[in-house]
Amino acid sequence: MKKSLLTVLCALIGLTAGAQEVIKTNRSFTVPYQDWYSGVWGSQADGGKPLVIFNYDKNEGRTDSNSFRAKVKNNTKNGAGNKAVLRRKGIRLKKGKSYTLTFWVKSRFMQDEIYVSLYSAADTGGKYPWGAIFNKDFTFKSSGEWVKVEHTFKAEGTIGKKIDYRKLDLIIGFDKRKGTYWVDDVSLTLNQ
Repeated sequence: MKKSLLTVLCALIGLTAGAQEVIKTNRSFTVPYQDWYSGVWGSQADGGKPLVIFNYDKNEGRTDSNSFRAKVKNNTKNGAGNKAVLRRKGIRLKKGKSYTLTFWVKSRFMQDEIYVSLYSAADTGGKYPWGAIFNKDFTFKSSGEWVKVEHTFKAEGTIGKKIDYRKLDLIIGFDKRKGTYWVDDVSLTLNQ
């Protein structure tokens, strides 16, 4: 009896220790502006800057009262999605390990899309030119309901130059279209 109880207890401890969260603080935007940055970029040559109002919504949280909101008044001409962003700086990953990015998003559109990238470059403090682990458009169906987006990936440079795994930034981009997006409960975990 004691052996089987000890085996079950060890298995439970192993399961709870199996996922190590990389983004540890303010994953649900309980403290506005802590650890997260937002902004727009662009020039006339690449379609200009989108016009976006970024805010923290105190009435639209998924699991608590807060969430991040991006209200796109004017998107860029090509709608690439990467010029109006929510950004988390200073992410460190272990090369070759498996991770899962999870976040919740909603909009008022039935079928929608959001851009996500995990990259290093000079602007992240990295020692190499721009390179990404992934750049990906995620489609989702929302109509005003929270939708879970999940992406499992291996920490390997797949796009561009070499990756500085100690100086990564995560961006979530919104300028694919005009309208409002909400983001909440962002989590990045190391898989065991």
